[in-house]
Amino acid sequence: MNSKIKKNDLIGELFIVSTPIGNIKDITLRAMSVLTKADIVAAEDTRQALKLGKLLNLSFKKIISYNDNNSFIKDNSIINLILKGLNICIISDAGTPLLSDPGYTLIKLAIKNNIKISSIPGPSSLLSSLVVSGLPLNSFYFVGFPPKKKVLRNKLFSKISFMDSTSIWFESPKRVVSLLGDMIKVFGKTEGAFLRELTKLNEEIIRGDLSFILSNIKDREIIKGEIVIVLGPIDLSEKASIEEKDKSQIQSLLKNNSLRDVVDTIVAKTGKSRNVIYKYSLSEKNKLKNIK
Repeated sequence: MNSKIKKNDLIGELFIVSTPIGNIKDITLRAMSVLTKADIVAAEDTRQALKLGKLLNLSFKKIISYNDNNSFIKDNSIINLILKGLNICIISDAGTPLLSDPGYTLIKLAIKNNIKISSIPGPSSLLSSLVVSGLPLNSFYFVGFPPKKKVLRNKLFSKISFMDSTSIWFESPKRVVSLLGDMIKVFGKTEGAFLRELTKLNEEIIRGDLSFILSNIKDREIIKGEIVIVLGPIDLSEKASIEEKDKSQIQSLLKNNSLRDVVDTIVAKTGKSRNVIYKYSLSEKNKLKNIK
């Protein structure tokens, strides 16, 4: 899409403002200036915004809520306020707005109405996790929070299996052990990093293969804080390690059995990585579909 913004002094501006993800000292001078000068601050949680203002000794002119529950209602009203000349900032509870937060539809509306949009860059758990993970950064894919439903999660795993990229995942403390267990079944001993409470006093980073990471957290009574998992690239060359006789059996079994049953059978027989067997079996299943 091609777009060119022409400044109209009669209408306001929309600012996307990054805020600290843990360490309050990470706020930028520009962010503080924009937040105090804005006519309205649209916050994911108004209580968190007030807390931020108190910690930084900032005074906001007006704060409104803008979150998953009301964004579809607030989008048009925010645009109308900007068109009347008001400057409005969007902030999330922490980090850079729109990343696993609402705001996309508002940005689309602002573009449609020829409103100037400015990014006020700063803290981001996505980028902070990547740069300390020790994993390749030349190509990466942001997953965000994975689906809770098993069918949708398996589809996502299948997609990631064929990516030669590092991926970034968000997950809640209550579900992270389960997610890592599911990852191991598909991705085997792929290298990764577990990051918790980034930039905070109790920051924790565990680097190693997925089994090593899981072994370090699975027996904890309580896991607290914001969690990011960075998964290294899946080695597609692993498919070549399957012996020809096993490939033939996979191709034969797929004609009358489910993908899961075939993978279970071959893994039990060969003892090879589930990740290796799964990826090869999936590619063969897709070939059969194309033939039909």
